[in-house]
Amino acid sequence: MILFVGAGAVGGYFGGLVARGGGAVTFVARGAHGRAIRGNGLALSTTGGDFLLRPAVVLPDEPIHGVDAVVVAVKHRDLIPALERIAPFIPDGAPVLSLLNGIGHEDDFHKLLPRATYLPGVAFVGSRISGPGKIHHTSDGAISFGPASPSLSGAVEKMRAALAVGGFPLKVVDDSRRLLWRKLMWNAAFNPASALSGRTTADLILAPGMKEHLREVMEEIRMIARAEAIDLPAEWIDKAIDIKPGEMRDKTSMLLDREAGVEMEIETIVSRPI
Repeated sequence: MILFVGAGAVGGYFGGLVARGGGAVTFVARGAHGRAIRGNGLALSTTGGDFLLRPAVVLPDEPIHGVDAVVVAVKHRDLIPALERIAPFIPDGAPVLSLLNGIGHEDDFHKLLPRATYLPGVAFVGSRISGPGKIHHTSDGAISFGPASPSLSGAVEKMRAALAVGGFPLKVVDDSRRLLWRKLMWNAAFNPASALSGRTTADLILAPGMKEHLREVMEEIRMIARAEAIDLPAEWIDKAIDIKPGEMRDKTSMLLDREAGVEMEIETIVSRPI
């Protein structure tokens, strides 16, 4: 069984696809959203069709059984409570994939799940919770991850096999630090600017002078990464801001959090790099 910790925009989408592909999926969820998934199923609306799925759900204070692999897809503000929640039920050596934004989460994983095998990763997807038990997908949908050290090939393969039934693009990389910093380079530019302005990704790029601002922030992250011995090619910046009209009309996660009135991921996306 693959345990998805978080059934929101990221975990709900990818976990839903794995369940649709025949994988044994259990969600750790809470609140009205978790209760709706248990009672009515997970309604997944995607660019490839609409599906009603019936994955298993564990709500707060309920035990978890039969875990083989774990995907943690929560916001930074919820990470420590989520890891404390699942810690008693994770077997030794189980692969635990992190799909959090930003950097600096590895200490929390190692401290709270010391016998698990931590795998850093990133998700690229445009999706949101559109109502209790409902996920609305608008664009992209890929996961990339890699080992925290070269000796973890067995755990990497186990996670890859567990996710592969979902049918979405899945990439295993050798350098997971480079992967995290590449996404950080995008997030640090687009998320704060979107949250402050209320603009979607595409609207930011098309706004007068904004493309130059985004490029400047991404270049700053690229320089910080270089000081950490991580090379991020300059052409990745060009690719990030070279979009066609009509593409990338999504709101960023930080803008969605601001509109919802909840804590934004400022610490891991902005403060930690600085």
